[in-house]
Amino acid sequence: MQIPDGVEQQEQDYVDGYLYRPDDAPRGRFDLAMVRSDATVDMKEQRSNAELVMDEASSRVEGRAFFERDISTGGLGRYTPGVDVHTGDIVDVQLWGRRIALPVTAIDMTTGADGPTGWRVHVGGQLIEDTKALGLQNAAVRDAQAAEAKRMQERAEKAVAAATSAAAAADTARDEAVAAKADAEAAASAAEQLRNEYTAATSTVSTAVDDAETAQQRAEAAAALADTKTAEAIQANTAAGRARQQAIAAVQESLRIQGEINQAHDEVDELHSDMITKLDAAKDRHEAALSDLRLATTALTTATIMASEAREDIKANMSRFLVCESNRKTWNSYLEVVNGSWTTVSKVRAKGSWTGHITHEVTYTNRGPAKKHKRITATDRQLDFGGGLGASIDFSVTHYVIDKPGDPAESREADQNTDG
Repeated sequence: MQIPDGVEQQEQDYVDGYLYRPDDAPRGRFDLAMVRSDATVDMKEQRSNAELVMDEASSRVEGRAFFERDISTGGLGRYTPGVDVHTGDIVDVQLWGRRIALPVTAIDMTTGADGPTGWRVHVGGQLIEDTKALGLQNAAVRDAQAAEAKRMQERAEKAVAAATSAAAAADTARDEAVAAKADAEAAASAAEQLRNEYTAATSTVSTAVDDAETAQQRAEAAAALADTKTAEAIQANTAAGRARQQAIAAVQESLRIQGEINQAHDEVDELHSDMITKLDAAKDRHEAALSDLRLATTALTTATIMASEAREDIKANMSRFLVCESNRKTWNSYLEVVNGSWTTVSKVRAKGSWTGHITHEVTYTNRGPAKKHKRITATDRQLDFGGGLGASIDFSVTHYVIDKPGDPAESREADQNTDG
């Protein structure tokens, strides 16, 4: 039982199973037997091979008999094991005037005290082809490929979602940085305006002080003139009194103006300090926005790399295959397959410099299919598949998985689609 991600399966001391009894089954004491077959239920992919497993188990116990026999050197005639006959070939065996097609399951060399004496070829004992077992194997391979493709798709979707979120965070941080910059510019403009007002007030205070000093000098000159000129004493005293009163009024006005200047100076200092504080706060917000922008940019770059790696991983682990008909040559950037029409040989050649694995399956018109696996290395890059005596190729399917890609330029060969 394969359950979805995030769901826990409860542990139990027993195993679920199915007991199948047809309606027309015999009712005798010894007519009931048990055969165990394990089925797989995939809840994530909504698939199950229970029906195929039950059909395979039913055919396994339906009571078919197999014929097998050992053939010695005398029964082989002019055929030599390893040259004319190989393990897995289908041969015709004559028994009591009848010919029976049997698979070659074993070839042994018999020896004696003086050395090799002959051959022993074992035929029969198993099905020539088991399509149901092959179907179960193909179903398992397809299920594994579908599960892997779904897992890679989920990883790619998560990476794209992370990239989208990072891009939105970057846009928000950029907007905040623009707003903080605008606040800083407004604060700087207000500080400059206050500085101009302070300069104008200082100039006014300086003018008032100069006027007061001039009036004081005039009063002192009038008093000196009164002391030297007795004849003009009354007039001088009167003028001096008026001058003194004017001086006092000027001094009082100067003191009043000086107080206003001091108050204006204090207000300017307070406004200047407030503007500096606001400017520092705006600068801090600007720096924080720039830091958030850098973090968002880093997250966006990381998410982009993850998405690219996920796509490369999906591409690298994807299973590939190549189909070739009878009497044809078929190729792509990685393989070249040649199938004969009346010959029994099917050839597979790996192009370029990639390494990995291939599984070559040949279907014949007059017998069951055959399959062979080979690892492709830097030096061993060709597979020759012989079908045996009397075999006629119908078509072939070659599956291949690439472990290490090669140079694409080495696979661009000048091939031509000709008869095999």
